[in-house]
Amino acid sequence: MQIYAHRAKRSYKHSFGLRTLGLALGLLVWIAPVYAQEVLRVPYVADIGTFDPDNGFETGAMSAINNVYEGLVEYGPGSTKIVGLLAKSWEISDDGLTYTFHLVDGVKFHDGTPFNAAAVINSFERRRDRGLIQSYVLANVKDMRAPDDSTVVLTLGHPQPSLLDALSSPWGPKIISPVALAEHDNGDFATTWLNEHAVGTGPFKLAEFKRGQRYLLERNDDYWG
Repeated sequence: MQIYAHRAKRSYKHSFGLRTLGLALGLLVWIAPVYAQEVLRVPYVADIGTFDPDNGFETGAMSAINNVYEGLVEYGPGSTKIVGLLAKSWEISDDGLTYTFHLVDGVKFHDGTPFNAAAVINSFERRRDRGLIQSYVLANVKDMRAPDDSTVVLTLGHPQPSLLDALSSPWGPKIISPVALAEHDNGDFATTWLNEHAVGTGPFKLAEFKRGQRYLLERNDDYWG
């Protein structure tokens, strides 16, 4: 059995002292006034089609989505080393079929509800089972269970050495508030609502979505990292 216990240092996302990250379509003109106001404006050359982390594939959108949502693991800054994010450690069985993730305690979603193992499974099942664009990422996960609130066990159909890379990818599965998913499921697994809304655990919250104009991310003052 292989055991891993790596944690990413997430404070770099706060190191600029920013309160708001504004993602706007257009030109970046004034830099000094922007920093004086603790606002970073980033020009986009194309619109964001969806903010749903399970149903989009645009490279530009990922820079915003990955500041709002988080997965279990990620690549370390400037590195291909896989480090923990919402999972503080994990083990892989000797046969490569079972992955056991131990979750960070005390994390809350932007809506104030608790992050736990059930939330992970809920999001992973949505990604795998609902025929969304990125469902293929978890196609080899045949069973998911939560022995307790802080542990998630994934069982694969066959060994997949690339699984942790798939989970670490910017397009890898993110954890969405199960309460928000249930409240906004109109028979479409909340995909319509998630096009322009987001409830994750990340260091920024989606405060405003104006298609074709701007996307406003506000700092999450209750961020766990």
